[in-house]
Amino acid sequence: MHQPLRGFIRRQIRRLVHGDRQVVAAPPLVGEPRLVNRAVRLAGIVATGLLFGSCPRHSSVEHGSERKGPVAAANEAESGGPSRADAAGTSSAREDAPGGSPAAASPCPRRDGLSLESLPDLPPSRHAAVLDAVWRTVWARHYDPTFGCVDWPAKRLIYGDRLRQVDDVEAAYAHINAMLGELGVSHLVALPPYRASAARGVGDGRLPFRVRWIQGQAVVTQTDRFGPPSGVPAGAVLTQIGEVRVADIERRTVAAASSRAHVDTLIVNALDDVLRCVVGTTRRVDFLDPGAADRTESRRVSCQAPPGRRVDFGHLTGLAVDVQSRMLDHATAYLAFNVWMLPAVDELRRRVAEFVTREVGCLVLDLRGNPGGVGAMVIPVASLFVSRTTPLGQLDMRDFTQRLDARPTANERPFLGPVAVLVDSQTASTSEIFTAAMLAHGRIRVYGATSTAGMALPSLIERLPDGGLLQYAVGRYRGPDGSEPEGAGIAPNVTVPVARADYVAGRDPVLERALADRCSFGTLAGQP
Repeated sequence: MHQPLRGFIRRQIRRLVHGDRQVVAAPPLVGEPRLVNRAVRLAGIVATGLLFGSCPRHSSVEHGSERKGPVAAANEAESGGPSRADAAGTSSAREDAPGGSPAAASPCPRRDGLSLESLPDLPPSRHAAVLDAVWRTVWARHYDPTFGCVDWPAKRLIYGDRLRQVDDVEAAYAHINAMLGELGVSHLVALPPYRASAARGVGDGRLPFRVRWIQGQAVVTQTDRFGPPSGVPAGAVLTQIGEVRVADIERRTVAAASSRAHVDTLIVNALDDVLRCVVGTTRRVDFLDPGAADRTESRRVSCQAPPGRRVDFGHLTGLAVDVQSRMLDHATAYLAFNVWMLPAVDELRRRVAEFVTREVGCLVLDLRGNPGGVGAMVIPVASLFVSRTTPLGQLDMRDFTQRLDARPTANERPFLGPVAVLVDSQTASTSEIFTAAMLAHGRIRVYGATSTAGMALPSLIERLPDGGLLQYAVGRYRGPDGSEPEGAGIAPNVTVPVARADYVAGRDPVLERALADRCSFGTLAGQP
């Protein structure tokens, strides 16, 4: 068993359970050239276990938890009694003996028995040491010791040979990421030094609109979300942001993506990076104006500080954690939050308690655009919606399995009415874990135009010898029904077509459909 990793998870879980508000984590690394600011800022954040995030075939954000077993028993021994989680009924996660690892049912042989001393030297090249460091980290930490039937030692030599004549850093990292892409999983990406360092100097503001990739266009779906009017209407198609052409973002992202299935998500991640800026500055935005027959218009848009509590931790600086709620009608409440960070937990508890007090009959939980965050935060949030101990699934590491359970919190009344969850292609990581777990129990109905991102692996981030960053998966998530959102994502129960014209008209078809259903699907059988 990987003792340091196991101990790390244990310590982080204990921090969450005992209310340590210093523990935070977040989303993924993006592979689009230089446009990796948001992803890097959201990555490398220690949370309750490991990183989970939203970057197809390349992502991040942390996860973890524990159950009464060796870990809980150790906690009791150290504290002189049951943990506060067990005593108060706040959460639990179980740690099982080895046997649930990916290798257990794999037809491929384990490949982690190779002696590293026997490895042949790589061909001399400027970037050989970086490739070797990446390869060795994945060799030691990747959750699947069979490497998906990929001959990982052979890939080291193949890609090492391709670096012989490569001097350019960008080109070298393209080869390194191609090697990582051979494993075919998310949360596995290397970023060169200049991209990693650039993330810290971009600013904590952003242009005040939300963008989605719809039918090959960067469509503004929400405008003037905060600050003064931007002059860019909903339904506008962005063509250039500052000096960056949207067409170039698309071209580079498509070229770098290791999976066509996640290209749309990657493009939006890259666009979100470009929308970041220094508060008080302005940036030129070119767009097709739907109110002027799609004539190209240009506006200087002011960079605003987004609402929410600021979080700094590790590679993440100045992230705004925002929780929004309102009543949609007399019996239906709306709740949304932008990232799974611990500062949101208390606020979510407060809002849900208000809904319970007001005897709200139906809740719409909007997870669209939520890229993930602290993985173990799924436990206290799911506990707001269940009346008894409820398994949320498990994390399969290389040599052990970590199970996750939610249970209602002592002295708090959970919301037990129907819950409609709204998703899109940017719903990733912890958002997918929550959705998969609640869906497996029939506790929610999912609405959306597309499946979720399909990026739900716990991961860690480490600094490379040249100052670059490596994000690598150390486990996989399986829902309580055995399903895995990694890869294909989670398909909505109710698919609602969305077009640019809807945003031009000021409509939100997904929310409108959920509201029209009035949560008529009922609640989880047996709960309450």
